[in-house]
Amino acid sequence: MKKNPLPMLFFAAALTLALSSFAMPTSSSINGVESKAITFADNDEDKDGVVDEDDLCPGTPADVPVDANGCPI
Repeated sequence: MKKNPLPMLFFAAALTLALSSFAMPTSSSINGVESKAITFADNDEDKDGVVDEDDLCPGTPADVPVDANGCPI
């Protein structure tokens, strides 16, 4: 009788997700363009989708659309 591989696959996926949540933000440059990896460790106090480190307009009210800098559109 063959064993069902799904429990092991589920465990591997869950472990990968758990370990990736502890990753530190990284950045790289390709052709002179800076790229930042966003991880679960990043903070976004006003929940506008822009991490606090890059947010030029902190404290944006909820339900207000923002640009890439976190400022109201």
